[in-house]
Amino acid sequence: MKVDIISKENVKPASPTPLHLRRYKLSILDQIFPHVYMPGVHFYLNDIQNTTPINFFPIKSNHLKQTLSQTLTHYYPFAGKIKDDWSYIDCNDEGVYYVEAKVSYGLKELLSQPDVQLIQLLTPNNPQPLESMSGNYVFLVQVNIFDCGGIAIATCASHKTADGATFSAFMDAWSSLAACGSLEVVNNPSFIAPSLFPPNSSVLHKWPFKAGKNESVTRRFVFHGTALAALRAQAASISHVQYPTSVEAVAALIWSCVIKAIPKVTNEGPKQASICAIPVNLRTRMREVLPKSSIGNLFWFALAQHMPDAKLEFPYIVDRIRKAFAKVDNDFIEGIKGKEGYAKVSECLKEYAELLHNIDMDNCLVLTSLRKAGISEVDFGWGKPSWYYFCNPGFKNFVFLMDTRSGDGIEALVSLSGPAMAILERDPKLLGFVSVDPSPL
Repeated sequence: MKVDIISKENVKPASPTPLHLRRYKLSILDQIFPHVYMPGVHFYLNDIQNTTPINFFPIKSNHLKQTLSQTLTHYYPFAGKIKDDWSYIDCNDEGVYYVEAKVSYGLKELLSQPDVQLIQLLTPNNPQPLESMSGNYVFLVQVNIFDCGGIAIATCASHKTADGATFSAFMDAWSSLAACGSLEVVNNPSFIAPSLFPPNSSVLHKWPFKAGKNESVTRRFVFHGTALAALRAQAASISHVQYPTSVEAVAALIWSCVIKAIPKVTNEGPKQASICAIPVNLRTRMREVLPKSSIGNLFWFALAQHMPDAKLEFPYIVDRIRKAFAKVDNDFIEGIKGKEGYAKVSECLKEYAELLHNIDMDNCLVLTSLRKAGISEVDFGWGKPSWYYFCNPGFKNFVFLMDTRSGDGIEALVSLSGPAMAILERDPKLLGFVSVDPSPL
């Protein structure tokens, strides 16, 4: 598969950002998260017969740029640059980095047996320093046109300024505007996060989960609707956790299988605790629920811990995850709010760092979910995507959950070391509920 860059430009907001909004301060929850991009790709098959790509691609791409420009008027921090000290975004209207590319390949051919390395070629590379000027882009886009007329829209959002919910809200606004042609459909974003969780120049601790280059292997484990229902029923029947959610059940199954796999890699029995870190959306857990379109990293990691001498049965793991979620409640959120919240944030991060200091990172799993976030519903006017793929930004042991195309199942993208994955993908407990690397079509 060959990818040729056609053009590169910056898409600026349709209207200039007012001077009093030019300096957008990051919240303390933004400050404590490492700078990493979240790359993902929406794939759209070409269902128009007797049409060649050259006939319509410029029209579609120009429409995408125009509506992106209009959307940026509302989501103005996305068109700015992150300053080098990570304390704020300079909303200078420099714009979103926008790339057009031609792919010498068929989209159906790619999706019939997706290759992670090929999909990575569709994502925008962060420009060189001279090209990006000062600071880092908040948002990058690459629109890829295939020989068949299919389109893949790849995006990279900086996790320093946006979590999964923020990304979903932005994509919903952009696609809705493109499909309907009216600004009335755009959900105005809320920029309340820095007021609720004010920044602090004395931040000493950050989340200990870092992304970087590693040699992990990624597999897709798909829980179809019937299998997911059976898994939840099993979790409910043999545990005292009432009404386990789909995410709780899937997370517990995958984590328990990973816990079993890691010691087999070293040929040693379990000697260390295992940690499962799951981001919890704070918007829906506050007494005064925040809008879905609230911008920023409005989440906190729930840490579930499994000791080496503890029972590994499925219901116990479900229970540990449920209890970890329960700790991130309104009382906890109130404790980290305001200027006084800095002390609580620092205390928690220090405790987490001490907890993880004596644990090998092979025993730490980061699991995040965009289930029911609408990421598979992004319709620019051509229909819903045939598939959405999230590219692991570089976490060693990482799980990403999202809806299947039908909406009643879960697709789990799991990244582990090669030896650990070789054990996991043969685990009979897991294989009883999943299909491994099926075609998304």
